[in-house]
This record gives sequence, structure tokens and C-alpha cells, in this order.
Amino acid sequence: MNRSFVLNKDCSQYKFELKGIVYFGQNHFTSHIITQGGQVWFHDGMTLGHSMRYEGLINSDLCPDLFHVANTTALLAIYTQI
Repeated sequence: MNRSFVLNKDCSQYKFELKGIVYFGQNHFTSHIITQGGQVWFHDGMTLGHSMRYEGLINSDLCPDLFHVANTTALLAIYTQI
């Protein structure tokens, strides 16, 4: 999964950065949220309730696998323009 990409349109470049991923499996949705500072947080309402679990920095070697989480596969990637 790309952490960022550039879209060229009408002689202009627009850069987008990954901010969230939604997963589906085991009959419910989970997600990763990436903060502006690059922190990766995991949310699973069934096990964590209203809390989120810190998983590392997106630009580090210790960054979790963002494509697969606990026998689920990414369903939706959310990017924002920077």
C-alpha cells in the first residue's frame, strides 16, 4: 500500500498522503488511523471499546503491516491532499 502518491492534472501536481485504512473480517470493521505526525493507531471497537492502541510510526522499520490485520485485509484506504 502506498503511503503517498502524486496526481498530475492540468499541469499541476497534487500530493496525497495516507491517513487511514479500514479493514473487514470476523464480521466487523477495524481501522488504522495515521496522525499528522506519522503515528499509527489501531481501533477495534469490539475489543478496545472507545480506546485506540498505538502501533508505531509510519516511517519507521517497526511500522505494522498496514495491508493485513489479524486475518483481515484492507478494504478502504483514505488519503488527504497535502
